[in-house]
Formats: sequence, C-alpha cells, structure tokens
Amino acid sequence: MKNWITFCQKHHTQLCSQKARVSALTVIDCEICQVVELPSASPYLTLSYVWGSAQAFEGIDDECIQDVPRVINDAFHAVRSLGFRYLWIDRYCIPQGDAQEKQRLIQNMGAIYKSSALTLIAAAGDGPHYGLPGIRPGLRRARPTISIGPWALIPQETGFVSEINESKWNSRGWTYQEAILSHRKLVFTNSQTYFQCQAMHCLE
Repeated sequence: MKNWITFCQKHHTQLCSQKARVSALTVIDCEICQVVELPSASPYLTLSYVWGSAQAFEGIDDECIQDVPRVINDAFHAVRSLGFRYLWIDRYCIPQGDAQEKQRLIQNMGAIYKSSALTLIAAAGDGPHYGLPGIRPGLRRARPTISIGPWALIPQETGFVSEINESKWNSRGWTYQEAILSHRKLVFTNSQTYFQCQAMHCLE
C-alpha cells in the first residue's frame, strides 16, 4: 500500500497534488494520541467513516484522545504504518465548545479533504466499532487459497465495486462527498484494501 501512495506522489504530481491548506488546522498526532495544531508543511490524512448512533461516542473538548471506537484505533495504526503521523477526523478535530471555530471548519470541510495526502475510507461494517479490515487479525474475510507444489494461488477479488456500492458507508451523503473531494483514497472492505487516485486504481 505504501508503494501505491509513493508511486502516486512521485508520478501524479499535477493530477493528485493537494490544494491550498486550511489555516490553523487541528489534527490528531497518532504517535501520542493527542489533538495538536498541524505543523507547517506536514502532510496529514483524513478518515471517512459512518458515525453510527449519536450516542455511540462524543466529540472532545480537551486534547487527549481516549476510549475511542475500533475504527479510530485502527486508523491510528494505519497512519503510522503508512509512514505518516497526523490524522484529521471531524468528530475529534472540530471543537465543540467554540461555535465560531466550529462554523469555520464546517465551511472548509471540502478544502480539508482536498488538502489531505490520503483519505482512509471505512467501507466495512455499519458503525465506528467495526474497525478497518486488514489492520488487525480476524476481521477480514478469508480468501480461498489453492496450493500447487511450493506455490499458493489466491484468486483476485472481482466484487469490490459492488461491495463498496452496497456498504453503509456509501449510503451516506456526506461520506460520498468526502470521497469525491479526496485526491487519494484507501478503501477498506471485508475482502481487501483498494487504492484509488486521479490516475490509477490498485487492488491487493
């Protein structure tokens, strides 16, 4: 997956370049699990997922990130594994106690997604407690394997488009908008992870 992103960053500079940033952007530092102001010129990722019920978990008004649902923990791990550090998540990075700042960020949601280096898309499950398949053992659907001597053959998945289209994530208007605005996307489904940018599509 890192190779897909690196190839895109190197060869698709015009098609997939990030747009002008939103100033004074607050992000999560995935190394220390705290909300911080994004350092100048540092890349960040965004997360697109289904919130679930309104009572599932609340936004925060302090800097410490604790007791988060599985999709958030998995996203932290994915960010670090891909060689990044910062992650923007609407529910944690839009301050609930500052009405003016909250309105400013909501108005700039499009620019936030356009400016991110990559959007992680949780297209499996029906809420934040499902997680990102493939990040941890046991969540991804097993793929059949055929052994021929020393080789193992794994058939390529062909139903990933319908899997994404039929997901709860795809049924939400705002998540669809987040995907459209993102120049690079890493989509997590129950069968595999799928990368898309403005110039190529990649399957595992």
